[in-house]
Amino acid sequence: MTRAYTKERKEDLKLYLLDYLASRGITIFRNNMMRCFVGRHKDNHPSMHYFVGDDGKPRLTCHAQGCVGTIDIYNAVFYLDRICGHRNQYNFLNDWVDAAFPDNATPPSKRELSNAKSPRHLNDAQRTAFLHQCNQAQGYEHWQARGIEKDTVNAYHLTYHPTQNALVIPIDNFGFILRYLTPIDSQSPKYKRSLGLSQCLHTHNMDPHLPIIVTEGEIDALSLIQVGYPNIWAVGGAQKLDKWLKKIYKINPKIILALDTDRAGTNAKMAAYNYCHIEKWKRPLDFWSFCISPATVKIKDINDLLVAAPNALKEAINNIKNKFGGQHEKSK
Repeated sequence: MTRAYTKERKEDLKLYLLDYLASRGITIFRNNMMRCFVGRHKDNHPSMHYFVGDDGKPRLTCHAQGCVGTIDIYNAVFYLDRICGHRNQYNFLNDWVDAAFPDNATPPSKRELSNAKSPRHLNDAQRTAFLHQCNQAQGYEHWQARGIEKDTVNAYHLTYHPTQNALVIPIDNFGFILRYLTPIDSQSPKYKRSLGLSQCLHTHNMDPHLPIIVTEGEIDALSLIQVGYPNIWAVGGAQKLDKWLKKIYKINPKIILALDTDRAGTNAKMAAYNYCHIEKWKRPLDFWSFCISPATVKIKDINDLLVAAPNALKEAINNIKNKFGGQHEKSK
């Protein structure tokens, strides 16, 4: 039976992700991990993670370097059943739900998601209590090791949690992001956001004449702030670029992508180009086209560049300001 296409039904079908995966023989291991069914990489240790987003919708993401970003049930249908096209996937899922759950029976996983409350956020007391456990003075040397000097640390209230051995990046009054200096193992996350935090690190007093430089990570954004660039937005990972691109374009259609030079960053950049083409937006510029990286050092991201070749980063910023207007940064 073909159902009419409605936005409400489209969103409702996303709640069946766990049941759909189970019907395709996908096993969920401890900590909601599973073997990746998307990439061609070896998966001796499960690398794909099931999670529920801030909007209450379940999703999957693969932690393997260069693999897929965040996907939902429609993407899963493409990879597991090779159904192309959103409407075709929508019709396929409707037929599957009608067959798997006759008489409108609701599976437990969908019922649990439907009844779940929106994620809580830290209140002011909880946020303040955590930040009181931090030691900014003790953290100076850790920030300076990444090229972030005291003036930037103080201006953005950056700090350090000694017990967790993590750099702490407050995001206004919403919460904070932890960057662990010594993750437990290769599967453990390097970053952790405080409960319910969905906001990003970005500068507030932006220069309307200059482009917004978009980075993956917060420390990359702070590296650009360190050398005096005023328009910065960290999206929190290559897989989150599509989520924020539309909002950034509304603020300023002049955008420079300063993504990591690995496969995930390259894939995200190409996906952004394609998205902008579909939306008929001006194509973003590539930060690395303004930069001459030192041939003797392997540079993966903006912070690598700041630490290994700060003058090269300042020269890239000067090239951008020279193209669009702005005061140059002096090389030391």
